[in-house]
Amino acid sequence: MSGKRQIPASERLICFLLLLALFVMVFFMLIVPAIFVSQVEQIETKKAGYALPADAKLVIDWQSYPADRIYEKIDGRVTLFKEYGVKKLDFASVKLGKYNFDIYIYTMNSPDSALGVYLAEQPESSVPTNVESSTPANIATIADYTDTLVRLVKGNIYLTIAGLEKKTDITSAIKLARTLSESFPQPKATSAILKLLPKRGRVKATLSWNKQETFGLQSLQDTLSADYKIASLRFTYFVKKLSDHDKNILRKVSSELKEFDADNLKTSAKMLSADLFDKHLLIVRKDRFLIGIYGKMHSKQARKLLDEFAK
Repeated sequence: MSGKRQIPASERLICFLLLLALFVMVFFMLIVPAIFVSQVEQIETKKAGYALPADAKLVIDWQSYPADRIYEKIDGRVTLFKEYGVKKLDFASVKLGKYNFDIYIYTMNSPDSALGVYLAEQPESSVPTNVESSTPANIATIADYTDTLVRLVKGNIYLTIAGLEKKTDITSAIKLARTLSESFPQPKATSAILKLLPKRGRVKATLSWNKQETFGLQSLQDTLSADYKIASLRFTYFVKKLSDHDKNILRKVSSELKEFDADNLKTSAKMLSADLFDKHLLIVRKDRFLIGIYGKMHSKQARKLLDEFAK
């Protein structure tokens, strides 16, 4: 008599089904994610194509990083870009002539976000190019360059091109920037706040986005400002885009000015004036913007300039 127990057909069927279920679980846990990752990587390296000059060669193909992964490419600067609202980063490395360049194309939440991060990253040695008058409107909203770096903003896109050699050909970098910019979608809107800063009398390389404060006043956050020189007058002109939370903005500025012991402080629903640190400050509320001027001048001069600039 044999000692082996005959396994009923029903038990064999159950064992087979359990093994099959285990195999399916392993397949979905190990194989399917690998296939999915492979497909994602393929999409990320090929979907973000942009126009390049005919003589440019891709050294590193286009790579696309969503907002939560840009740290993989720009670790150390992630906080800045997230603060201004970044959607994604497209990156590639190219060779143009004898020189190599890294291309970073940031898609931001809005034109103002793109302008803000552009100004926050502005190198001290940059040479602003007067793109508003010297190039067609579809090239860029604003741009500058250094010996090794070209930067521009077009709509909600912020582009930087960095030369990888110590002595690079900045002309080639500018050519690369122009070709790329022409392939960007035509912006549906440009930075409304930038349009409110006049070109007349603007001092080069003084455009600034004041994220935390303006003139030491924390109530005046997120302002765009520039220095001006008109005749013998030197002053700072600034603009702030208002939100629904800024209904009492002038009252808040007034309270801060009192703490600074400002002189001749006058405040109304749509205007504020004061003398602060031997300069005159005049602020008016116009539509959805706060517009101000600050410099060594009489109140009548400030009012005349503000009327001219804020037409």
